[in-house]
Amino acid sequence: MSASLSNDDRCAVDLLLENAPPAQGGVSCFTKSASSDMQKRLAKVEEILHLLDEHVAPEPAKDLAARTVARCLQPTLPPQPPQIQPIANA
Repeated sequence: MSASLSNDDRCAVDLLLENAPPAQGGVSCFTKSASSDMQKRLAKVEEILHLLDEHVAPEPAKDLAARTVARCLQPTLPPQPPQIQPIANA
């Protein structure tokens, strides 16, 4: 199932994120006062975005950078051609 945002939903997200680029097609999200429908959309989008606060990414391993650099410095071997097995005579 895929969900798509209406223009009003996109506007609600834009208003909450504050730094979103202007909408394409000249549709503006900003008015003097938001309608009650827009206020409901803003509340719903804000609720969804706050769910992300609960999902904190785990800290990476302390030696991750060292292991990454070491792996990058390892010499690479050229790929080996596949081994061809001879066909046995019947």
